[in-house]
Amino acid sequence: MGEEDLTEAELECLRRELTAEVAELEWEFKHAKETLYNERIAQVNNKLAQAKAGTAPEFLHVVSLVEETYRIRRQVAECRRDFAIEVANKELDNELKAAQCIMNERLLITEEQIRRRLQESMCRLQVERAAMTLHASSGGSTSRKSRSSGSPFTGDSADRSDAPTRTALATLDPNLYLPSPNLEPRKKPITLSPTTPRLVYQLSEEDIRADVETIMAAVKEHKLALAMAEMNGGKRLC
Repeated sequence: MGEEDLTEAELECLRRELTAEVAELEWEFKHAKETLYNERIAQVNNKLAQAKAGTAPEFLHVVSLVEETYRIRRQVAECRRDFAIEVANKELDNELKAAQCIMNERLLITEEQIRRRLQESMCRLQVERAAMTLHASSGGSTSRKSRSSGSPFTGDSADRSDAPTRTALATLDPNLYLPSPNLEPRKKPITLSPTTPRLVYQLSEEDIRADVETIMAAVKEHKLALAMAEMNGGKRLC
């Protein structure tokens, strides 16, 4: 049956059915669109809530990556820190050892200088005391010679006047004695008993004075040599 066979009533009924179907399809499409929109909004809100709460899978994945990177970098930083601390401690130990060695060396040099100065002072004091004693004894012997010039016992008076000269060096303090030629401390001299035999050297006053002058000149020369050596050592250190 063709279209020309349909009546107006049938066509109108068919038109109404098609219009109803189109309206129903439009309503279903609108309803589906609203449903999808609401579902999408719900998903977005859910993701937002998870992101705020920190429970979103994407957020947790990123957090795990960040934490792993942080852990690795922290381990590397700790290793570098430990290595730097170890190097700094070794450098500090080396500097302390070097400073200790320098301090010990300077202490030894200072002690040696002080010891030499003390020994030089002791030597100078001994020589000066001997010179003063010789000077006093020579003055006393000269006065005694002048007083006894008219006595018939001239030989005995000369022997008595030479006695203080011979014993001038014996009046030195036994606790203060001259150091050795290399400025090393000598052993303390042993005090002999009065009954022990002794050798008495009979020297003239001129010989004793010449010996004292020689000793003084040697001491001055030695002090000058030490001063020059210290100056040369200071220049080398500078």
